[in-house]
Amino acid sequence: MKLTVNHAPVAKPKRQRSRHFLRQWRNHKGLSQEEAADRAAIDRSTLSRIEAGVVPYNQDLLERLALAYGCDPQDLITINPAHWDGPRLVYNALLRASDDKQKAALAILEAFLKSA
Repeated sequence: MKLTVNHAPVAKPKRQRSRHFLRQWRNHKGLSQEEAADRAAIDRSTLSRIEAGVVPYNQDLLERLALAYGCDPQDLITINPAHWDGPRLVYNALLRASDDKQKAALAILEAFLKSA
């Protein structure tokens, strides 16, 4: 006597898409995919797939895109420029600045606020 067991098919786990704001940053800077891809030295179709979340990004790509967009790599995955939070961006930039630059920025800000 032969026993057969019917197993239900096992579904593959769905691939989670990476959360990022790459497309928003590109649009914020007014660049086409072709222009952004050229600046980052990648193929336009690759950038399209990464922006769509089909292909994962890596640190190297984040650094190249950040250079192309004039921001920090972490900004590409943490800040949506379409919902710009100016004070937070200024604060984050100051945290990364040297002590001398922080003092200079504070002096400029104080002078600006006095004149306003």
